[in-house]
Order: sequence, then C-alpha cells, then structure tokens
Amino acid sequence: MENGETVRDRRLEAFVADLASDRPVPGGGAAAAVALAMARALLAMAAAVSARRAPEGERVALEADAAVQRQAAIDELSLADRDMEAFGRVLAAMRARRSGGEEGARAAEVAAEAAVGVGEQAAEAALAALRAAGQLAGRVRPAIAGDVLAAVALADATLAVAVDNMAANADLLADGERAVVRRRAEGLRRRGRALAATARRRAQAAQAGGDGHASP
Repeated sequence: MENGETVRDRRLEAFVADLASDRPVPGGGAAAAVALAMARALLAMAAAVSARRAPEGERVALEADAAVQRQAAIDELSLADRDMEAFGRVLAAMRARRSGGEEGARAAEVAAEAAVGVGEQAAEAALAALRAAGQLAGRVRPAIAGDVLAAVALADATLAVAVDNMAANADLLADGERAVVRRRAEGLRRRGRALAATARRRAQAAQAGGDGHASP
C-alpha cells in the first residue's frame, strides 16, 4: 500500500492484491478487520430491510440500529490500519532482535505489547458485533436472517484471528506477561463462543419463522 494510504482509501480489488503480494503486510489481522466491517455492514442491511415492513415503533428502532451498524462498519476498517502498523513494527523489531543486543530484545517486546493491544481491540470489537447480532437476530424478517448468520460467521472468524494473534505476539513477551496475555485471549475466546451460539440460535429461529428465542 502507498505511504499514508488507509484501508478505507483502497478499492477492494486493490486490497485483495495487497494481501496476495509477496509482502507480509497486510496480513491476517488486517483481513480479519475487513471481514468484521463486512459483518457490521450485513447487520446494517438486515436491520434496514426489516425496518421496511415493521410496525412504526419497531421501524424506528430498526432504522436506528441500521445507522449504528453502518457507522460501526466504517469504524472497523481503522482496525485494519492499526493492525498493519503494529504488525510492521513487530517485524522490524524482530529483525533488530536478530542482530543481537539487549536494545533489540526490548524493542521486540515493546512492539509485541502494542500488537497484543491491537489484537485485543479487534477481539473486543468482534465481541461487540456478535452481541449486536444476537440482539438483532430475533427482530429481523425470516428472509434476511441468513445474512445475520453470515455476519455472525464473519465476526466469529475475526475473533479467532484476533485471539490467535494475541497469543502469537505474546511469545515475544516475558514469561509472566505471556501467561497473562494468553489467559486474557482464552477468556475472550470463551465469551465469543457464548455470544456466537446465542446469535446463531436466534437467527436460525427467525429464519424458521419463530421469534428468535426458541431453544436449540
């Protein structure tokens, strides 16, 4: 990507070409952030389509939900830029560490701490999207519930990538801090499983014409 250019500035085809290039950045974290933006966009669409034929009070609520999800879709793209910056710094620090010396090792640790933070931000954003999907799933039209399921799958995948990246970057940290990060990552993963299961159950019930609160 050109200097100063953000993911939001790129056409999708160009971003895919960047991913397929011989450069390590952008990588999986940035791709997952874009997937999360798509998940939010699908939730926005599901809310907007469902609002068309909803009773007045619910229509207003669904339109408001759609607006929130549209803005979130745009906001999530900045996660891709933060991931690319953090990952680039980790790669540079690892090269410096290989040259030897305490300074290089410390630089790698500082870069890894920042990358763990970005991964945690992405994981929390994915959890928020899963939570939103669960809240919306029982209120959408049956014909559009499949798009909520697609959003859940994308957000769940983003969470998996984010927590895996947290664990991978934790390998550059001191033993005690590494263990703390891994526990946090596992906690995020558990929360995600619960939220995704709830959202899927409600969307599947809505797809079948239920109220979204049926038992699995």
